[in-house]
Amino acid sequence: MNTFLLAAALLLLLVLLRLWWTLWRQPPAERQVEIDANKALYQERAAEIERQFKAGEIAADDKAILDAENARRLLAEADQSHAAANTHSKRNTILVLAMALLLPLLAGVLYSQIGAYREVQHWQNLNAADMQHGESNMRDALLLLRTRLHQDPDDVEGWYMLGRSYMSLNRPQEAMQAFANAYRIDRQEPDYVVAYAQSMRMADPEGSLEQVDRLLAEALHLQPEHEGARILSAYRALERGEYQQAINSFRWLRERHQQDSSATQAIDQLIAEAEQKLKAETAPANTSEPAATANAIEVRVELAPELQEKLPRAGRVFVYAKAEQGPPMPLAVAVVEPSSLPTTVTLSDQNAMNPAFKLSDHQRVQLIARVSASGKVEPAAGDLQGDSQAFDWRQAPKQTLVINRSL
Repeated sequence: MNTFLLAAALLLLLVLLRLWWTLWRQPPAERQVEIDANKALYQERAAEIERQFKAGEIAADDKAILDAENARRLLAEADQSHAAANTHSKRNTILVLAMALLLPLLAGVLYSQIGAYREVQHWQNLNAADMQHGESNMRDALLLLRTRLHQDPDDVEGWYMLGRSYMSLNRPQEAMQAFANAYRIDRQEPDYVVAYAQSMRMADPEGSLEQVDRLLAEALHLQPEHEGARILSAYRALERGEYQQAINSFRWLRERHQQDSSATQAIDQLIAEAEQKLKAETAPANTSEPAATANAIEVRVELAPELQEKLPRAGRVFVYAKAEQGPPMPLAVAVVEPSSLPTTVTLSDQNAMNPAFKLSDHQRVQLIARVSASGKVEPAAGDLQGDSQAFDWRQAPKQTLVINRSL
């Protein structure tokens, strides 16, 4: 506030000096019409500034600056219009001295009564308290947003925006509460589900992991290619020591960001880290007997002879298992090139899309192999596909799947 008052006093002093100089020099009669016109423009501008201030379009300190600038403009026009200085008159002297005394007093009284003195002081007190955090503007916005949400608690976008604001301020506990409200209102929007999971993971790093995994599974069920969900799932796989699953997820992300060199470099580092940990984990096992494969399905994928001519040169082949009863989201997925057919792939928990929804949690599954010319996960007309009957995969872990029809 001291800074503001000092600036206002200096501006007022400048205006007084200029007014003093203008009144001291009497303009000739033939220029009086021009001066009157300038005064009318000054009054119109002053009224406009006052209207903008009352409407909340400008702040109090901006109003003071604009008033001073308006006065300076008037005086500049007066300087161009005045004639040579006339003899100083006693009346002008008295008038100038009276203005020098009364104008600051009058301005202070009016500003304290009808201006924004208290608001400016309150704002500057808040600003000084928050300056060490550099978050005063954000806090004002949060206060406004919380007030709006108090009036309309079902504003899902408002809760989501509030949560993101808290996350930017590194306040995950409050962010989690905001995202929880967004999730409560709309559980079909994957962005809300992922944001809720992320804030929960940050707010309670040790006690909420199972719920975080469940939320990520929900998000991937709603949108299997949601990048946020895939990224968090990959990190959760690293935390659980499921390095192969993390590697698969990071490779999927790398393929999506091939054009972004900085992103691919960061993902490559994560893949290298996961591979190094995987090697360190499996190194002792390599000196003993080979690991058993009873918890995996070995699938031989073949293409029917009548579809050989329809096999695209580019694209991808998706081979996956899904539960006989349950959501359509795959339990395990393998991806190969069309040119590799026929080929053999292995489906297990290591290539699950989400740790909370994996092959070992289900007994009976169905196998599907689909050739996608576009390379997209979603089925499209012209794709080639083969399906199996549901079976107990632990009783029959080796299967042959023939791609024999066109969608």
